[in-house]
Amino acid sequence: MTTHAALDADATRAALRTIRTRTELPVSFVGLVDDDQVVLRGGVGLRTPALNGLPVARGAGLGGHVLRTGRPTAVADYSTAGITQHYHAQVQAEGLRSMVAVPLVLHGTVRAVFYAADRRESAFGDAVLGAVARTVRDLAYELRVRDEVERRVRFAEAAAAEQSALAGSDRELLREVFSELRALAGEIADGAVRSRLESACGRISGLGRMPDGSVTESATVPDRPLTARELDVLAQVALGCTNNEAAQRLSIGAETVKAYLRSAAQKLGTRTRFESVTRARSLGLLP
Repeated sequence: MTTHAALDADATRAALRTIRTRTELPVSFVGLVDDDQVVLRGGVGLRTPALNGLPVARGAGLGGHVLRTGRPTAVADYSTAGITQHYHAQVQAEGLRSMVAVPLVLHGTVRAVFYAADRRESAFGDAVLGAVARTVRDLAYELRVRDEVERRVRFAEAAAAEQSALAGSDRELLREVFSELRALAGEIADGAVRSRLESACGRISGLGRMPDGSVTESATVPDRPLTARELDVLAQVALGCTNNEAAQRLSIGAETVKAYLRSAAQKLGTRTRFESVTRARSLGLLP
């Protein structure tokens, strides 16, 4: 099995804190999949270093069982549970008794195992298991979005580097990627990823400018710059989206889309959606 890159540390810590808040359990920790094992990487509420850095083999212990099956598992008392006892000493050193483990799955592969635990014997109900599973699903969704953004940013940066060779169909594809990147921007919490995304969008929008950096036609630059959301809406409209379609793609209301279009038109000095898109392109705000 291939070693997987570590998950984003900030996102992982946030998920661990959320698990502890939602479950009201004193301990949460995580193990990252590395080759054919889960390597525990610390967590929240741990009192000793007994579990930190501990490699858990596939099929062994609770985490290894989850890695093998790809399914959540809970035990009311680790010392008497029907799992291998390879790591009983480390678990006992931390004083843990009951435990739930949930896999984080990306692209069909287990990337990590998230744990919530108590120092008392406890039969976890659906509420606890569901709280951990919901948190892990939320994190998996964020990471999938981030992976998709990274893929699109790489494409956009490569296309922008070869802008002089863009054919008509390539330019339309680039415009579609631009609008999708802007739509995804609203879902990205990670500042570094969002910064890369915005940088790539800026390079793509620069395709509307002449090689010397001037605009493609004599157009007056607006006294008030367009906001990010106004550009988001114009990017969707440029693809031929209706107000309802743009609203759905951007997760906002149709009336909000209309309001952004009106404010953008006022700034650009235009009267119609088409004129707004054309003027934004001439100013290098859209590709």
